[in-house]
Amino acid sequence: MSTGFGGWADAIVIAKREIDTWRAGIFQPVKAAAPVCSTFGDLFAAVGRLDMVADAKSRACYVWGARRFIAFALDRPDVPTLSLGVVNGETGAQFWTRALAHVGTLASQAEQQKFKRQVRGWFTNSKALFAADAVKSFAACGIIGPDAAAIAAFRASKPGRFKVARAGFVAPDNTVLRATFRAWLRLGRTPAVLPLNETARGNMFLAIGLMFAAGLRKNEVRQLRWRHLTHDADGVPRIVADGIQVKKGSGRLEVKPLDPFWSLLIRGLERNGWRGAPDDFVLAERVQTPGVHGGLVFSHGGPSDRNYWPFYHVGKWLRSLGWQLQKSNHALRDCAASYVTMKFGLDRAKLFCRHENRATTEANYSRFVREDLMDNPRALAWLRWAK
Repeated sequence: MSTGFGGWADAIVIAKREIDTWRAGIFQPVKAAAPVCSTFGDLFAAVGRLDMVADAKSRACYVWGARRFIAFALDRPDVPTLSLGVVNGETGAQFWTRALAHVGTLASQAEQQKFKRQVRGWFTNSKALFAADAVKSFAACGIIGPDAAAIAAFRASKPGRFKVARAGFVAPDNTVLRATFRAWLRLGRTPAVLPLNETARGNMFLAIGLMFAAGLRKNEVRQLRWRHLTHDADGVPRIVADGIQVKKGSGRLEVKPLDPFWSLLIRGLERNGWRGAPDDFVLAERVQTPGVHGGLVFSHGGPSDRNYWPFYHVGKWLRSLGWQLQKSNHALRDCAASYVTMKFGLDRAKLFCRHENRATTEANYSRFVREDLMDNPRALAWLRWAK
């Protein structure tokens, strides 16, 4: 018979009671077997149909986090074959015990905090698969999950002493920033400036320019089309896009860009003839062709030219210029927002970043703010709104 529990400790209690009853000669009809939980593989296969407010990328992150969380907690790499019955408070407690033990083996605080941020992400993504709305839709997707008490204990398992500090960040100094701006302009002038194909060079130049000039996020740059680069009724440049995915869920992006970044961006793309048809994506894609190297089968071109490679190249490029950071592309948005804060104030930076409140801008988009630039009225005289 099944004890009806996925947790080892609970199962032992029920099993001992049944064994004691049998040994005492008190025989009872065999109970109907309790439903056996589905496997993680079953859940991963159905994640696209679960009732949750999350796009395909977020759902993939939830699966990624659950794989790593369970594998680390139970020391089992075969997560898809495991029963969902292991989702309980005991597994959660075991995960955090092992995580804290591993933190103690790391030499520096920087390494410790990096690992803590990593495992916190695993836990956050794992919990999302077992949120209330998702669990309610298990049955409709043919998934048999653990009971509500086990899920609640799992989601509440994080220890209070697992303190995670904000990721350390040292903004590049003026020398590095000036070198970065010059290197960006060279991308738009010199085909041989980097060992890249022309599509990759153009996409890099455009992505960097859009993040500097308009503070766009990576996913917003991916979706932008040429018709979205427009002007308002007074002829002032604006980026206006409807029907795209944005972080706050409005489906609309509207921002007034900054000069000189905007003017330099337009000059570079016109010089190279990179502007496409109105409905074309700003970031270009080559025709996808098969490629083979050393026994590996892969493709050249296709959607990865627009969705992956520009941001991979930008990250490598920034680090080569001396930027020490974890989220390289996002730092360009942070840099632009910080300049707006210093020159035009926090309220204007909030609008530029398209945030609901100032606190978000102040807490997350001010790492390039410097008192020496704010105290010198001439220091940012070059920064202005595009006209």
